Amino acid sequence: MNVALEKVPYNHPLFPVYIGKGVVGDEMNFFYRRYWHSDIELVCILEGSICYSVNGETIKLTQGQSLFINSNQIHYNFSEDMQYCEFICVNFNPLMLIDKKMAEEFMVPVLKNTSLPYFITENKMVFLSLVKHLVERILTFSLQLINEYNKVAGYKINTQQSLALPF
Repeated sequence: MNVALEKVPYNHPLFPVYIGKGVVGDEMNFFYRRYWHSDIELVCILEGSICYSVNGETIKLTQGQSLFINSNQIHYNFSEDMQYCEFICVNFNPLMLIDKKMAEEFMVPVLKNTSLPYFITENKMVFLSLVKHLVERILTFSLQLINEYNKVAGYKINTQQSLALPF
């Protein structure tokens, strides 16, 4: 099976974050291709169950569990028992969340830690807290961008129409 570099379909072309809902089951494809990307990937299972393969290790996730997949890991999801599953998937570059000094001191060592390809948490609050933080950063960045564009262009952009977020 080939491995591909995934071009993450970010919600906004100027802000490298993807937040979306995934569904596996019914008439959906139960198997996906193997891929990797430099972003961190977070998955939270809303309903049902799904399997993820991370660097060849299979992990079964059920409702309420969240999976953190570190940067540059070969992974894919699939349904082992052809069951329906709904999940939220978030891809982002963690270095954009913190300043450069903190990134070098704390985040880069995590991203380069080959002994930490993934971890699972049962605590949905960890996942929701991170998503909330990402959304706040996206909105702040987008509003700053719109304000700067308005200064240059000399007119107002409809803020709601300029944000392509799935919520």
